[in-house]
Order: sequence, then structure tokens, then C-alpha cells
Amino acid sequence: MASDKIHLLQVISGLDIGGRHGGAERFGIELSRRLDKDRFNVQVYAFWQRHTSIETYWLNMLKSEGIPVCFGSEWHGKFRVSEYWKGVRRLSNHCRAAGIDIIHSHFQMGTLASLYARRRKAVEKVIRTAHITLEWGEGLVAWLLRQTTTNWLFPLLLDQEVGVSEAVLQQLMEHPGTRFSKHAPILIHNAIFPDDFLPTSDPHSWDILIKEDDLVIGSVGRLTRQKGYETLIKAAPAILNAFPQAWFVLIGEGELRSRLEELTRSLGVHERFRFIGKVEDVRPYLRRMDLFVLPSLWEGLPTVILESMASGVPVIATDIPGTRELIQDGFNGWLVPVGDLKSLSDKLLQSLSEPILRETVAAAALSKIGQFSIDQMAQKYENLFHRLISK
Repeated sequence: MASDKIHLLQVISGLDIGGRHGGAERFGIELSRRLDKDRFNVQVYAFWQRHTSIETYWLNMLKSEGIPVCFGSEWHGKFRVSEYWKGVRRLSNHCRAAGIDIIHSHFQMGTLASLYARRRKAVEKVIRTAHITLEWGEGLVAWLLRQTTTNWLFPLLLDQEVGVSEAVLQQLMEHPGTRFSKHAPILIHNAIFPDDFLPTSDPHSWDILIKEDDLVIGSVGRLTRQKGYETLIKAAPAILNAFPQAWFVLIGEGELRSRLEELTRSLGVHERFRFIGKVEDVRPYLRRMDLFVLPSLWEGLPTVILESMASGVPVIATDIPGTRELIQDGFNGWLVPVGDLKSLSDKLLQSLSEPILRETVAAAALSKIGQFSIDQMAQKYENLFHRLISK
């Protein structure tokens, strides 16, 4: 090492949080902010630069806290091999110039680039955190990538794999390459960020159409198939028939936005939906919600559920690995089967009909979130980084 500090590079997909990027990138940023600056020299490598206002927001925040940011390559609307290769080479050059000791990657393409940097002897150690159960997504190409990289390459070549939930850890343990690896995967949970839930300005100012006595059913996440928002939209007619004062608020951006908006129009519920898009601060939105709904098809350990719990908002989510670690059905939230329209509708109707029950569930959820503090998780990562360097 060039000094007594460990030089650490957090590799994330990008800074456009809420657009093309989400919880994994946010976690990488917040972990960078929480690591002990007396022991670590932390930098962030954002692979894709998109030139959005949200990207500028996070870039300025990191710079104001003395955390340098380097971009890998330009995003031109779709994946380009030439631009990815440019980012790969820039990563190696940056590690060598900055004297990086450890790369900590938070997405799969970044992990491949990081392993290339180590092969070029630009960095000593490379680890990754797996944030979801279905890595690489869906389709034949994604399946092939899982068989080659996730199942074999990563467990055999990385210095450490970390899972953000028991479900993700179990999946890492079952990869065939893990049996031959010298480094068993470990669990370090995803986390919430307490600073996010300090008091904010008027939480009602973001939509003048939503009145004090209206009911707000909301969600935060990318508008992709993974999040299962079609089921929530299809439940809306039954909910609005019973509670005409209800609103549905979706915060985030993604490739399915136009399709989801068209679905609300075809069902005749578009006037009660608000597609907010990306926002810099979700706190006013969360605090105004009466219910938070996450109808995902798969997750790792959803940060948005923790954030909703911390905001005092009761949660309905799908019964999948990851959410089960956070929600005990009927006690601190509700779980419904994936894609089950009737179950989701029934649970929404029940919870909206019983405000005292919602308050009881929200209070129970609030008591659980302390074990998922970012400061606790940062301490665990600090211990891991020191252990790697000591080897």
C-alpha cells in the first residue's frame, strides 16, 4: 500500500439512481460515505455516464464529501461493446494511477472489468457484492452468463463474494464453482441510511391534487418487469371502487413506463395514478403514503422496504426470498404470492379498511430496522477489507 490507508474503489453501474440504476448503486454510494476516512481512501468508479440531473446531484454530493468520482464510459442509449471496453481499460488505468488496493464491485459487468484489472496487475484484491437473486436478468444470453460467470468464474477468481440477504447467500453457496473456491461467500445485509429519514419540508407540497384525507398507495423502484407493477395497476379498479379517494403513486423511471401508463388508461384508472419519475429525495413521498406496495418478481434484500419501514409506512410485498427476511406476514407487514391479483387486491382492501391495523403493523416494522443500519454494515465491510489486505 502507498500509505497506511487502504485505497478502495467502489465500482457501480452509474449515478443515475432511480433511472437505469437503483438499490445496488445507492448502497455502493452510501457505503463509500460511511467508511472510516482515517482508515480508508475511498473512490467511486461509475461505469456509465448519462448526464442526467440525478447523476449531477449524486456527483456533487460525493465531491462535497471529498469522495472522488471517475466515470468509465458514455452511455449512448444501449449497450455498446466498444464503450464497455473503453470503460474496462479506463478502470485498469485508474487503479494503477490511484494505487488502488481493493476493488469492491456492485454489478456483474463491473466485476468482469475488475477481474481484468487484477489480471493486468493494476489492483491486488477484487470482491463483489451480489444484490439480487436473478443476476444478469432473463433470456438465453442471461442464462449463459449465469452458467459461465456467476456459477464458475466469480467464485473461483474473486477474493470474496458477499450476499446482501440469506436468500442471495444461499444461492452463492449453491454455485458449483463455490465448492472449489478458497473463499466461502459471506453475508452482509443490505442497509438503510438513517440520514434519509430526518425531518423534511412540507410532505404534501409535491402534488396539490392529493388532499389531506386521500389515501395514497405508493411504490419506489425502476419501472421494469422485475418490479411486477402490472399486478398493482390491475388491482386498482377494485381498490378505487371501494376507496374512490385513493391515489397510486409510482416513483422511478424505466423502459416499461409507457406500457404501464397505457395499462392505466385501458383500465380507466389513469386519472388516479401519478408517475413521478426520478426524484432526488423520496422522503416527502414515502411520508405521505398510507401503504407501500412492492409486487416484485425477485429481489435481494429490498432497501425500499427498509426505507418504508423507517418512514412509518406499512408494507405489502410479494412472498419471495429477500422480502421474507424483512416481513413476518400479518405482524410487521403483509406478504402475497407473486402475480396473484386477487390476493394483492384483498390485502389492499383489508389494510385500507383498518387504519388502526396499519398503525400497529407500521410500529412493529419500525422496531425491526435497527439491525440494518448502514453504520453496522460499514463496520463489517471495514473488517472484511482489512482481513483481505492482511492476507
